[in-house]
Amino acid sequence: MPQFSVLTSVYNGETYLEECVNSVLNQTFKDFEYIILNNGSTDHTAEILNRYTDSRIRIFHQENLGIPRSLNKGVSLCRTNLIARLDADDYVHP
Repeated sequence: MPQFSVLTSVYNGETYLEECVNSVLNQTFKDFEYIILNNGSTDHTAEILNRYTDSRIRIFHQENLGIPRSLNKGVSLCRTNLIARLDADDYVHP
């Protein structure tokens, strides 16, 4: 089981999504899972997410639940008690 979870819910985030996901995957610490919920996006978000094959990523495509319900669902999908939340237009430094 990973040491912590990163959680992102995204709606129409194609502009910054790759930078966000790549910044998480490029961390020096590698023992985490990354839960990404595509919250009913109508842009190219789904296509961008479907290109990722990293085993740490778990992607869920869903209808638009709104950010609070989507994040609550995401928390329930996390396998750890330590959760870092990141918006799709954010990035983290290594």
